[in-house]
Formats: sequence, structure tokens, C-alpha cells
Amino acid sequence: AKIADIVKSESESETMAKCLDDTTVKRVITHMNEDHKASLLAYSWQLLGRYDTKTAKLVSVDTKGFELALNDCEEVRRIEFNNGLAVDPKNLRGEFVSLHTKSMKAFIPPGPLPFLAVFGLFILLPSIAFPEFEYLLPQPLLPWIQEVRTFSVSLLGSVELLQFIFRAALVVHVIEMGIVFQALWSLKVGKFQTLIWLLYTFFMGFTVLERALQLQAAKYDKSKLA
Repeated sequence: AKIADIVKSESESETMAKCLDDTTVKRVITHMNEDHKASLLAYSWQLLGRYDTKTAKLVSVDTKGFELALNDCEEVRRIEFNNGLAVDPKNLRGEFVSLHTKSMKAFIPPGPLPFLAVFGLFILLPSIAFPEFEYLLPQPLLPWIQEVRTFSVSLLGSVELLQFIFRAALVVHVIEMGIVFQALWSLKVGKFQTLIWLLYTFFMGFTVLERALQLQAAKYDKSKLA
């Protein structure tokens, strides 16, 4: 009985995988490419790990997954639904929405930048821009911080200029948070993920802002992809 159930299940999956007619496939592809370019771009970043993607175009879809052409068709990559298992054609929209939600999570740049940003925000910024709060920092780091401050002052010529630069950077990051919030609002990103995006923007500034603006630009891009 168990073997029969397995065979039946496999047969149903194979049948389901083939039951998208040409009209449905064309409609889904057209709809996604014209109205959900931001989602396709986010799929490439988050699901394929291709953070260098500038454009993503849906070129094929079936009940097991779909293929994206990246960067003006330089490369075609496939993304599976439900771990490669066939889904009911009636649930295709739900599958795309689920992947959209998963892909709209905050972007974390690869490499050492996130760690350097956090270090700069919590260590250098308080000690240089707001020295009155220096006593809150770990004591073992204070000698090193003082050396960094002395070196920075020697380059800029005054403590006041150094403090102004750091405080200005803080203000810029706050402004960038506002721009990111507006972009995410237009993309209908959930509240929790929006909060994470904003925290990352506060830490890393333009690196995160750039990604949010790329998604927003894709959303409102009405050009036809060839």
C-alpha cells in the first residue's frame, strides 16, 4: 500500500508539473515582468545570492519553479517552488507572494563592511563625536580609540572638525533611514523587515539605501524588457 501511494504521489506530481497551458504561462510571465520587477530582482539577490544583478526577467514557469534571465540575459538561473515539488497551479500566485516575502528581507552586504560599520557606530562615533559618553565604552579599547582620535585630529587639524564630520555622518544616516522607509512603504514590505532594513541603514548607510532604491526603481519601471 505504501509503495502504491508513493507511485501515485509521483504520478500526480508529474501530471501537475505539466498542467500549465501556454496561455497561463504567457500570462504569468507577462504579469511578473511588467508589474513585479522588484520581486524578480529581489529573488535574484536573496534566493540566488546574485547581489550584482541589475535586471531580472522571468523567462519560463511551471508548477515546480521558474527561470530568471539575469542582467539582460547574460545568465539564466532556476528557482524551485516548495523544494522542487510540484504545486497546484491555482496556488502559483501564493508561491510567488511567499518568495516575495522571503526575498524582501533586509540586505546585508557581503564582506567586512557590516562589522566595520557596527564597530564605527558603537565605538568610534561615541568616543569622537560625543566624548562625554566615552566612559560607557569598554576600558581596554580606550587607548586604541585615543590613538585613532589623535591621528584623525592630526589629519584634519582640529577636534571640532572631526566631531562635525562624525555628527554630520550620523545625521546623513538618519536621513537615509527616512528615504529607505519611504521606499519600503511603496514596496509593501512587512513591519518587522522594515525595522531590520532601517537598523541596517543606520549602521551602513548608503550601501543599504542603494538596494532599497534599486527595488523601488524596479517597481516603477514600466519599460518593456526585451
